[in-house]
Amino acid sequence: MKRTEIKRRPLSDTALNNLEPEAGVYREQDGQGLYFKVKPDGKKAWELRYKRSDGKWSWLGLGIYPSVSGLRARELADRHRKNISDGKDPIVQKKQAKAALQNIADSNFKNLALDWFEARKYRWGQSHQKRVLGALELHVFPSMGAREGLKKTS
Repeated sequence: MKRTEIKRRPLSDTALNNLEPEAGVYREQDGQGLYFKVKPDGKKAWELRYKRSDGKWSWLGLGIYPSVSGLRARELADRHRKNISDGKDPIVQKKQAKAALQNIADSNFKNLALDWFEARKYRWGQSHQKRVLGALELHVFPSMGAREGLKKTS
């Protein structure tokens, strides 16, 4: 189906599925800032256009079609529009969540133990430093090195 043949909005799943790629990337408006993007290679995705607090327009990807259906994309867009109206920028929130996940990933036992070692090694002599680090590498890291350092115990 060519995009000129679309008769109604919001776009139906049949229309979404049958949209044909063109020479360049194009977006079809679904409504209320929600767009359906079609690439020349036939890949399709949902995007939300919104105005940031600094007055600039920005695009937020909501997912790849058909993994994210039209109904699901509209639900996600509604949730993001509510957050935007509350003054929360979804791109900033996404970056903060990614940084928090990276922080958790970096907080495994081995990294925490090496940080502990680096903070204390200046108090010790050279031979004690070597013994402590050797003991950690030989006995502790092979069995506990990948364990998460931030797990709660119940």
